[in-house]
Amino acid sequence: MLSRLFNLFEKERPTKMESLTQIINATYRIPAQKASYTSSRIRLVIEIMQRNELLSRIFLSTIDPVQLMARHHADINSSNHATSINLKPFTSTCLSCNQLLVPSFLKEITVFNQMTIGRACIYKTCCSYCRRTYYPMHYDQINHQRNFTTPEAMLNNEYIYFGGNVGYSNDLFIQFTSLLLHSHMNFKSFCKAYNGSVEAKKKCSYSIKLPTMGKTLNLESKLFQMHWIQFQVAQFVFMTTKDFRFEILETFENTTKIEKYLEEFNPMLYQLFVVLWTNHKSVSLKCEKNCSQCLLTDGHEKPSRLLCAHDTTCTIQHEELSPLRVGCPRTPMRRRQGNQKEHIEKEESRGLTIKVKITYTV
Repeated sequence: MLSRLFNLFEKERPTKMESLTQIINATYRIPAQKASYTSSRIRLVIEIMQRNELLSRIFLSTIDPVQLMARHHADINSSNHATSINLKPFTSTCLSCNQLLVPSFLKEITVFNQMTIGRACIYKTCCSYCRRTYYPMHYDQINHQRNFTTPEAMLNNEYIYFGGNVGYSNDLFIQFTSLLLHSHMNFKSFCKAYNGSVEAKKKCSYSIKLPTMGKTLNLESKLFQMHWIQFQVAQFVFMTTKDFRFEILETFENTTKIEKYLEEFNPMLYQLFVVLWTNHKSVSLKCEKNCSQCLLTDGHEKPSRLLCAHDTTCTIQHEELSPLRVGCPRTPMRRRQGNQKEHIEKEESRGLTIKVKITYTV
């Protein structure tokens, strides 16, 4: 257990041994005033067990190191950044000069998972020559005060972090996206339901009982909304263009900067959207040469629909406009597509001609 717990800590963390010592002393309930394990003794034991695999198996503990770290972090008196989630920069070399960069500990943030709220350590790398600082999913240009993300930084991330003091698991984003598409969920309702679920899970008997950390942080709807939108926009840009980078928000809490950012990029995003949905290849029934990656359908989910040429069937009358002619709503049979006379006589005999009067009350 001791060796596994040691391996959970990142080597760049300056307080690695101090955190480990606190966890060991707290786990075996040795009061701080009396004799306790020292950092040097724990380091010696770790070195012995790392050199002897058989000895490590003999003293293998059933205690989960991740749970120990969670309990240690929940202790309000501990402040040595003991977390099992470590988010490092997306690249180990500078994208401009290819210089090898060494990561260093930056800060500890709150992470919102699907059903739990945890902590994570953020690491960064700095290139003094290019004046760039790299983070888990973006980098900033110090001399221009601008943040950028890249296709490589957006690829296969378990956690989403664009700066600030909060991060989100990718599973949480996937869950909200699915609810948005299929259940018409909005951000405010989703965050309210999430906070209620987390609070209810704490009270369940099967949950791990952790020491109290004070007031629990909640998933804030506006902050979550901007992070989700930023993530989706960046993915959309890289999907529809060949750009190697895309500028993201400098901050997610300043309303003025957010509005300025959206106004600046709205025309470009609108153009990309229009180009994407108006330049697909035609859908071939045999799908030989003109297969399309995107299938456009009507409301009945058909790739194409025959329209009746008879446009005098239904008339809509409006108090402020002249009568509006609406085409026949029926789909003509394919074999009799061109026989309009027979179609008109048949429909008129059914009394399909309808006049609809629309009035508005103010």
